[in-house]
Amino acid sequence: MRPLSRLTLSFALAALLSGRAGAVAAADKAPSLAQQSAAAVKAVCADLPPRCAEFQNSLEEIGWFQEDAQAYLKALPRKPDLAGLNPHLAESLRLIQRTQHQYQGVDERLGVLALLVWETHKALAAVSEKWIPEASTSLHASLTALEDRSSRLERASLLYRGPEASTHAASIRSLGQDGIAALDRFQEVSLAIDYSGNPMDDPVLKKRKTANGLAVRLSALRDRLIALEKRAGSGASSRLDFSTLLKPDAKPGPGAWARADATSVKLPPLDAFGAQAAAEAGALMTSAGSSQPLPEASQGQAGLAAADRRSLLQVPKMRVPAPKDEKAGVPDIGLLGRLKLMWARRSGGESELQALRDLGLTRVVGDPKGRAALVHQQDPMTCTIVCQQQMLTASGALEGKDPKAVEHSLLSEAFTKGYLNVDDSDPASLKLLGTPFLFTGNLLKEHGMIVTKTFKASNQDLAQAAGRGGMLLVDVDPGVLRGNKDLLGISHSIVITGAEISRGDGKVLGYFINDSDSVPLSKGEFIPVKQLLDAWHAGNSSIIEAR
Repeated sequence: MRPLSRLTLSFALAALLSGRAGAVAAADKAPSLAQQSAAAVKAVCADLPPRCAEFQNSLEEIGWFQEDAQAYLKALPRKPDLAGLNPHLAESLRLIQRTQHQYQGVDERLGVLALLVWETHKALAAVSEKWIPEASTSLHASLTALEDRSSRLERASLLYRGPEASTHAASIRSLGQDGIAALDRFQEVSLAIDYSGNPMDDPVLKKRKTANGLAVRLSALRDRLIALEKRAGSGASSRLDFSTLLKPDAKPGPGAWARADATSVKLPPLDAFGAQAAAEAGALMTSAGSSQPLPEASQGQAGLAAADRRSLLQVPKMRVPAPKDEKAGVPDIGLLGRLKLMWARRSGGESELQALRDLGLTRVVGDPKGRAALVHQQDPMTCTIVCQQQMLTASGALEGKDPKAVEHSLLSEAFTKGYLNVDDSDPASLKLLGTPFLFTGNLLKEHGMIVTKTFKASNQDLAQAAGRGGMLLVDVDPGVLRGNKDLLGISHSIVITGAEISRGDGKVLGYFINDSDSVPLSKGEFIPVKQLLDAWHAGNSSIIEAR
């Protein structure tokens, strides 16, 4: 658990600070923010000598950050450089979080330190606002080109089996390398959106929606590449075995293209593309006067693999199965069954749910039983770390038999990279305050997972996300979830591992969760839909999904 702050890094605070900034700017001959900050620290030190060193260190750290950020802003490259900009944005948010805690918990005079950092953050965010659309457009174009190359290779792979297909391995690897580069660029865009503004504001929501669309395309491209590897017979025996497409100097962390959620929807085997399609493609090749294998793809000026289109005509598209009809396969419960269900509905609550289960009128999506083994009892304030640990373990991106050791390793990684909110007022004993909301999911990204974030999500958004079968990281109010008044107003991260759905109308009846802070430990616990939704909306109505 962590103290509730809906935006955590307090962009709500920004409005207050911005107002103060305007007042300061309007004052005649007002001292600079740096001078005001130094004076505030001096005054507070006089009143609180034991903590003077802490405040002086914060002021000194802010000074270093400003020098570094201003030097970067003076030497801005012409093209978007989100990889260089994002660390400055992240550091500014970390300092805002730290100074906010100091002045709210110690002395309000120290609020000017947060204002000092915020001014620099606004300058950095203004650059990011200009670069994000350009970077997103460029990434869109790159994905379109990669999808085109993938389609060509898929068509070619339909014509061959065994050794003949392996001749295309080099082209597939080249495509995979470019896919890794696209993944890294997506992570940069995603982080820039996280760091640049209030995630609940409409402009940011619009950018996030665009980024989520890019993530879905990137995930689909990755799956197609893995399927191509399998057909070429050059590895990739499973979704998690994609090492042949990693960079030669690849290391654990960003760019681990193979690290996919094992529960994501897999591409169907070659047969699903239709044996008839392959036969027709071969016939088209022959009728066009060429029965020879396609030449090895070459690199054009734009870096795209050029396929020989002269002889390869259009291959029939794969038939996409129609959406599943929930009413199909519903058992005939007979007169007695209908009477039992009618009586249960009159009673309401759990009686109706149990009757539906007894009559075989529900189904489970996801894997709550299998994923129950992923959760363990967390340390204080590490709920978000443990949630990400479960998702990374399920994907195969983490190794280690001792879950506590893995948790502590991830905690150390998050601390080193500034993803934690820490009270360092006592250098001898750091106090963890949890993971700021805007840094939630960063460990998933660091280990190569493709992350989507949905804010101001609706009940339908959550149901659709759970229906995809993956694991979802959500924030809830544990006081509402557990009916405990002592826990009200706290933010707590849990993992949704599955959902139970009515076969008749497709409505969600409840969600299965792993809750690392519950006693006894919640492992695949079923929570009725209203109870979960109430707790979720009392949190921040967000969904973090890793693909």
